[in-house]
Amino acid sequence: MAHKLPPAFQSTRTLSCFRRGFIKLIVALLLGQPLPFGHFDPEPWTTHLNFFSA
Repeated sequence: MAHKLPPAFQSTRTLSCFRRGFIKLIVALLLGQPLPFGHFDPEPWTTHLNFFSA
């Protein structure tokens, strides 16, 4: 069974990452600022996949 945090400690994402980035682009365009340069940092895959759990 997975360990769950109490509701007070659970984080909820109110805006998707895509929407936050889109809003940043629109705001920069409206304010005449240079466009932000994004970066992509993929998370590493696990080295061992466990398909059989008890």
